[in-house]
Amino acid sequence: VLHQSVAELGEFAASGEASILRLCRQIGFSGFRDFKLALAAEIGRPGLPPTAAGTADSALQSLHDTMAQNLSIAHNNADSETLAKVAAALAASRRIDLYGAGMSGITAEL
Repeated sequence: VLHQSVAELGEFAASGEASILRLCRQIGFSGFRDFKLALAAEIGRPGLPPTAAGTADSALQSLHDTMAQNLSIAHNNADSETLAKVAAALAASRRIDLYGAGMSGITAEL
């Protein structure tokens, strides 16, 4: 995807260019170029498993290890009292707005 044009990706995916551009906008990007830049940045982030470099099993194990490490860090840094206060405040709220940009925009929409 990083080295393909919209037309090339459309041909590969058996989809139209307009559909690809709409998808990019629907998931929070201004267009295909913006999507490709965010994808390149995400792939290049340190600590992420290089899925193209190994087998599916090694990629899955690497993903598991990364997620387990992140959960452990979150658990070790969590403050139960503060978390309880935040949960109570959210539960009492009439409305909760979530915002995200780029890839985190997808999470905000969920």
